[in-house]
Amino acid sequence: MGATRNRKKKTSALTKLKWVLYVILVLAVIGGIKAYDLYRKAFADNIILKDGKPVELFIKTGWDYDSVSHAVKELDIVKNNTNLKWVMEKKNYPRHIYPGRYLISRDMNNSDFVDMLRSGNQKPVSFSFNNMVYLKDFCELAGTEFEFNGDELLSYIASKEVLKEYGFNEYSINCMFIPNTYEINWSISIKDFVNRMKKEYDMFWNARRVAKAQAIGLKKDEVIILASIVNSENLKHSSEWRTIAGVYMNRLNNSWPLQADPTLSYANGISVRRHLNKDKEVDSPFNTYANTGLPPGPIRFPDIGAIDAVLDYERHDYFYMVASTSGGGKHEFNKTLDGHNRDRQKYINYLNKKGIRR
Repeated sequence: MGATRNRKKKTSALTKLKWVLYVILVLAVIGGIKAYDLYRKAFADNIILKDGKPVELFIKTGWDYDSVSHAVKELDIVKNNTNLKWVMEKKNYPRHIYPGRYLISRDMNNSDFVDMLRSGNQKPVSFSFNNMVYLKDFCELAGTEFEFNGDELLSYIASKEVLKEYGFNEYSINCMFIPNTYEINWSISIKDFVNRMKKEYDMFWNARRVAKAQAIGLKKDEVIILASIVNSENLKHSSEWRTIAGVYMNRLNNSWPLQADPTLSYANGISVRRHLNKDKEVDSPFNTYANTGLPPGPIRFPDIGAIDAVLDYERHDYFYMVASTSGGGKHEFNKTLDGHNRDRQKYINYLNKKGIRR
């Protein structure tokens, strides 16, 4: 009897153990399934880029969670929006929405994607500008590259308070914008953008450039103003810039009027190859035929190379220059008025032969 009772106890204990193991196995399977489901939602591939190239997501200032979700859905790059939404909510993204330009790559999972947005780790814009003439054109370009509006930027820069704050006037403010390529966040405010440009201006005018400007007797903005004329005289051949700068420095140092044709184009709002006497009659502070010295502001945003060409202008005895008849965009330089008049007449004959009246 005792042996039978012991066998029953062992059988009962073994049965209980089997059930415990079975329950543990079932729970492990369920846990594994849940763990796999969580892993799949957070870390499985969920981004589809048709051509494999990164896609830009722009999140505007003031957007809420629904606005971001809608923008992501509009891009049509997510396999499972439900899973992405689940990760966003688990990572508390709705309380950490930052505006910006975000670059989405094909190797991102939901967790990577949400972490990028949640941290505000946006991709800066490579903002480049050159060949700008008017401030409004610069502002329009910036308005296409950043979140702010170009007209609002122009209005801000042109305000008396801002001009005073940065130490410029309505004519010289263009000097503050040095053509180059800058890495700037898309969501930057107008004030911060202008502050950045002023910072770049201050960095550009390092001790070496300031010393060179002082050595040639010009202020920083005067260098930029002259560089804008030099740059405008020859947009094709930078090899002439130092020589052209030397011509104008000779005129300035001898109190001669600059008589620079590009300033007539700017003052009259025209772009011509042939200036007429009536162009020289325009009532404008930019008319260097009617006014001596430098104009009050630059006539374009000069290239950095043109600015450095003025700082290192070529020392020579040329006081005159005229476009060459070679047609290659270069100039003839002269020390005397007689020599200049001969070359000028050649150029007039060349224009007449080509039928160029303006």
